[in-house]
Amino acid sequence: MQNSAATFEPKPLRYAQSASADTKTAQTALFAMKPFYGTNPNPHDAAGTNTDGSLTRAVRPCAGTSSAHGVAPVRTTTMNAQVVVTLTTAHRDALAANWLLQRRHTKAVTPYQADGWQRLLSKYDLDHKYPSIVDQLSRGFVVRAPIISRSFTPPNNPSITLHQEAFNNIVYKEFEKGRYIGPFTRSQLERAIGFFQSSPLTIIPKAGKPGRFRLIQNLSYPNIPSHKGVPSVNSRVDSDLFPCTWGTFATTCTLIYSLPPGSQGATRDVAEAYRTIPLNPSQWPALVVRIGEDPPTFAVDTALCFGYGPSAGTYGALRDVSLDILQAAGIGPIIAWVDDHLFIRLPSTQVLEYNTTRHRQATSIQANGGALQAGGRIWFKGQCLADGTHEEFAEDCRFPIQDLATDSGFTFSMEHINDISNQLGIPWEPTKDTPFSSKPTFMGFEWDLVNKTVTLTNSKRQKYLSAIQEWSKAAKHTLEDVQKLHGRLSHASLVIPEGSAYLTSLQAMLGIFGSSPFMPRTPPRGLPTDLQWWSHALTSSPPLPIPHHIHSLDFNAFSDASSGCGLAITIGDRWRAWRLHKNWKRDERDIGWAESIAFEMLIRMLLTIDSSSTPLTVYGDNQGVIEAWQKGCSHNKPTNASFRRIHAILASPPRRVFAKYIPSKRNPADGPSRGKYPPTEFALLRAPIPSDIAHLIFDFDNPHCSQFCIQH
Repeated sequence: MQNSAATFEPKPLRYAQSASADTKTAQTALFAMKPFYGTNPNPHDAAGTNTDGSLTRAVRPCAGTSSAHGVAPVRTTTMNAQVVVTLTTAHRDALAANWLLQRRHTKAVTPYQADGWQRLLSKYDLDHKYPSIVDQLSRGFVVRAPIISRSFTPPNNPSITLHQEAFNNIVYKEFEKGRYIGPFTRSQLERAIGFFQSSPLTIIPKAGKPGRFRLIQNLSYPNIPSHKGVPSVNSRVDSDLFPCTWGTFATTCTLIYSLPPGSQGATRDVAEAYRTIPLNPSQWPALVVRIGEDPPTFAVDTALCFGYGPSAGTYGALRDVSLDILQAAGIGPIIAWVDDHLFIRLPSTQVLEYNTTRHRQATSIQANGGALQAGGRIWFKGQCLADGTHEEFAEDCRFPIQDLATDSGFTFSMEHINDISNQLGIPWEPTKDTPFSSKPTFMGFEWDLVNKTVTLTNSKRQKYLSAIQEWSKAAKHTLEDVQKLHGRLSHASLVIPEGSAYLTSLQAMLGIFGSSPFMPRTPPRGLPTDLQWWSHALTSSPPLPIPHHIHSLDFNAFSDASSGCGLAITIGDRWRAWRLHKNWKRDERDIGWAESIAFEMLIRMLLTIDSSSTPLTVYGDNQGVIEAWQKGCSHNKPTNASFRRIHAILASPPRRVFAKYIPSKRNPADGPSRGKYPPTEFALLRAPIPSDIAHLIFDFDNPHCSQFCIQH
């Protein structure tokens, strides 16, 4: 079956359940047909079948897609039975395909039940909020796919040939489910839907799932319009126009921090989430798939795909509607990341108190502007936190939680979720369901609802450790290798905050590939050491207390540095200063480094004053250092080394330091950093200087200052 060019060869299949029963005959013929490569040369034979059995003949569309659904109008001509009998099998199959294309203009294929959505939206008074959702489920979603003015059909990625059997199986499944329509030759498809564009397909093995594969369309191809000026599909659409909520790490922390004792969580995933979203026929020409190479053959993809820019937002927007319905029914709270849902249920005894909390949260959200948009994300702002940020919510908290299962001790069960989701037609993937527990897994993290801590799951730890081991086996790596490892360790740094300072070598490597992303490169010199640190951290880091801090300790603590003199800190009316070595400005050390050392010495001094785990707030006038600390790392190596020392002294017990910017004129440490020292009776006791920098800074009253330090 295989040759040098990957070719899809259809085989007989069961017909898929279609939008209506009278499509059964057409689908049986469609899925059983053999490739009709060039067997229908007559440009007037792209036809369909009416429900009364007569045939229709389609007029070839003009350039572009000018009709409302992107398909040319159909002119009907009756043909006698004798003509029908003489049609070739391939011709009949083409007629069936065109007939099914026309049928799908008015009835989309999707597991979702439009009438159930309409009924529940009306029941919970949400139909005014989502006036078009039922029509979109019935006729398909408009995802702003560009109008195609000329056909463009580049070949698929070589991985299709490499995994030909797996690719064929995926294609068969898509035909069987009714999401693909075809196959067509280029000329046949142009007669059916007008000019179209396909994007190269790639098939990749699913990580940790032997024998399973994922099909991806590279809708960003070509990356540069080099093919006679043809731009990619993704380059002509703005994914920010398709916003939805995201159950981020921050929103999940906000939710779990506020839960009452005894709460439980369970997770569920939607099966083939993107593929459940039907596309309006006007979108089909831009999302065609190439399924054969010798000669080229194509299928119309009538569902949302993985790789299209707006896919996450389009699916997410529909998911948000379903969450509104579930929460209006009293189920929740709920949070979701793409198709992964975390359902939280409360002890029945806690409902009243928790609803009081939710009402307070809803009031705060409303006062802060309600739904806000940042790029393609919708979020809701709550009260201000100690670090100067705000609580982040994935919902407006306006629906109170109801005790739906009064005899169980908890507010609801899986059966209550199913009662709603079955009416909507949500296709849960049962193999991924996890039961209610006090330690649910969500986003790759285990959330301890009792102790309010979060940690990587054991499977994620092992996965990331294996990734580091695999990396260490090769001397050089491609850009994709770097991106994968950086992405995994960035995810881990959410619960291992000090890890941010050990990602800088990987981040530097991301920028060295230029225009040759597939050319393996040698890693930066410090990367092996950083990965050794990560290997240790992944095996030994304890659970992280939920990082949600309403209050912090503010000792009125400030730091500052002057390149012409030294460093200083003030805590209340007390102060301490250090002088800089006259040759300090070497080996990438700059004023930012000096500011970070002052910042470090301030923290060390504060830890001698208060050893609790309560977060600390400090102030400084160097915006670069403040912002770098907020990210947890600096691209300046000496400054980053200072940050690593700070992370180490804050690690056990875990403690946070929030740095805030103030102008220099309001910084009481400004004067001492320039050598204008207050009375010595207000001086703080000496603090040990880290050995790494002991040759670069000296206490202001050190007798050796005159010999080694900057004169001022």
